[in-house]
Amino acid sequence: VRDTANHPSICDRKAAILALQNRKNTPKSGFRASAIATYVDSDSRKSGIQCRDRRRTVAFSFDNLMLTGETTIRVRYAETDRMGLLHHANYLVYFEQARTDLLRQIGGNYKELEDQGYFLVLTKVEVKYRSPAHYDDLLTIRTTVTRTTPIRLEHAYEVFRPDGTLVALGATTLACVNREGKLQAMPEWLTKAE
Repeated sequence: VRDTANHPSICDRKAAILALQNRKNTPKSGFRASAIATYVDSDSRKSGIQCRDRRRTVAFSFDNLMLTGETTIRVRYAETDRMGLLHHANYLVYFEQARTDLLRQIGGNYKELEDQGYFLVLTKVEVKYRSPAHYDDLLTIRTTVTRTTPIRLEHAYEVFRPDGTLVALGATTLACVNREGKLQAMPEWLTKAE
């Protein structure tokens, strides 16, 4: 993985993530989705990865070692109210989709976690609405892992239109519980997602 400011490089997403996390230049291949990866050693410049698949583009970056991803969603008619505005409750659904996409892009998924006995439950949610979203608007949700502890995972969300208009801000806290609903430590790889 090279600094794309000088040397663009295409490699698979897992190798790009590992290179960014471990600061190594060892791309590997083997995945269908390709990633355009950058790694720069300055804490003032951004580094990141963008993965494309057939349905949508999901990008994520490591800015000051915080994991950030972007998911694009088009507002469907069924998600709007009588005024044609995105119903306020659907922002929570969009947040869930964005953090699920982010988890998938780092090599995990909720189904595998749950099959292993790890359940991430929502313990806190906050949404601040700034500008209404309308039917057929194309929205980008930027999701950032802001804090991890052995049992909690915190995300921040920014929802905006292609012109940069901020639509909403949000935050969630997830706690890890077992099948009986008792708090338990998350898998170690997930606590290092920050």
